[in-house]
Amino acid sequence: MKIERIALVVLALALMLTLGVRLGQAQVSGPAANVEARVVNGPAAAMNDVIPIQGRLTDASGIPLNGSYSITANIYDVSAGGVARCTDTDTVTVTNGLFNMEIDFCTPSDINGDQLYLGIKVESDAEMTPRQGIYAVPYAWNVRPGAIIKGADSYLFVPGTLFFKDVSTDSTRWNMAGGATAIYAGSAVVGTRHIRIPITIPAVLYGQPVRVTSVTVYYRCQNGAQNYITETELYKQTDADSFVSLVTDTTNRTSNTATSYALSTDAANYTLSSTEGALTLRLGLFFIDDTNYVQIGGVRVTLVHDY
Repeated sequence: MKIERIALVVLALALMLTLGVRLGQAQVSGPAANVEARVVNGPAAAMNDVIPIQGRLTDASGIPLNGSYSITANIYDVSAGGVARCTDTDTVTVTNGLFNMEIDFCTPSDINGDQLYLGIKVESDAEMTPRQGIYAVPYAWNVRPGAIIKGADSYLFVPGTLFFKDVSTDSTRWNMAGGATAIYAGSAVVGTRHIRIPITIPAVLYGQPVRVTSVTVYYRCQNGAQNYITETELYKQTDADSFVSLVTDTTNRTSNTATSYALSTDAANYTLSSTEGALTLRLGLFFIDDTNYVQIGGVRVTLVHDY
């Protein structure tokens, strides 16, 4: 079968990225046949696990064909040779040379951000060459390996039950309920006790360093006139002996109802990296008696990518 022209338009990929095919020509292993393809921008469609394709099929004289034809679409990760990552063969109805088909045998593991190529075969003809490169439209660039990811903030929560005494000999005692901890002085000695809450977080996400832009503490005092939070400090460890302060706040937090407060981090030091990512929150709890408690419900840190 001698197919003179097949013009393809890859509209969208609803697996992991949106695809476009660059302008170009490809010679079929038959006389004077070629492929032309172009990127088309259009309204966003609902995401489906298919790659819709539109094309135009003509005979050797350039006259649009009509009827049913078997078309095979192959997705490769190399421009020549190799093995197709996924293949789909459809019998399509061609009207005045125009047809539609969908590649619906690809999976997310097949379409994973690598440079890909589209190969087309019509009926018993050999696959057209060269293959057409498949390129992401601008809004899909952020899924390429090494791309900058940005957008809405991410949040990490640490429960109030995850803490340590600052000093092992501290008399502090506590009762836990759910994810919260009610902390008592543990003695009649008036003064400040300290607890530390470790914050475990990937310092690099999707290949980019992460910024910690704020920390939020959820708490409640049984009697804020007696016992309350008096210090809030967030540290970033830089090596085994050194650290930098991201937050230092000495505002008294005395609410007798469940509430929270948020503190912005130091912009000069809030970026984490592959060598600096260990965080610790230190809370100073001031006690006048051992009857009333300070309850820590949890901690939230706000994260953004370092773009």
